[in-house]
Amino acid sequence: LLVFFIIKQLYGFALRQLDHIQLKIDQIEESIFKGHERDVVEVISRVRRDILDFHRAVHMHEHILHSLELVGKRFFGQEFIHYSNTMLGELSRITSHLVILKETIESLQNTNDSLLTDKANDIMRTLTVMAFATFPLMLFAALFGMSNMVSTPIVGTKGDFWVILGMMLNQTIQIPLMPL
Repeated sequence: LLVFFIIKQLYGFALRQLDHIQLKIDQIEESIFKGHERDVVEVISRVRRDILDFHRAVHMHEHILHSLELVGKRFFGQEFIHYSNTMLGELSRITSHLVILKETIESLQNTNDSLLTDKANDIMRTLTVMAFATFPLMLFAALFGMSNMVSTPIVGTKGDFWVILGMMLNQTIQIPLMPL
């Protein structure tokens, strides 16, 4: 039967394409764990799109093959059921492989997102520590920079430095500090 041969060839080609997608997923996994998380984001999106497109293309085949099974049995006889079951089996292999690929790429994307978030958190932690370390230096520079201002209230009176320092400390203590 020509239809059987064409569909068998089509599904054989589809399985080879899925193997190609599997190779891309293996490369993505290797890149993620080598520290190239940022470079892999676009590749993951493209592979997810390929899997989605593949799924859309294959999705209706099951309905078509079941309707072909009913018509084929009447048209070609009882022996067509064997061909029909073989085609449905090939389709089942493809859909199973698609499900596995979809779950794998989603898992890799979640892992990649987690690694990127962890790196961003490390950067934010470093910047917070740097800001906290430089704050006292900026405070002292601002305090000593005010000493040459004559028209500023309090400045120029006895104990002006300690009054200003006390006011700043009072403001700092009233603001609740957030833990790191």
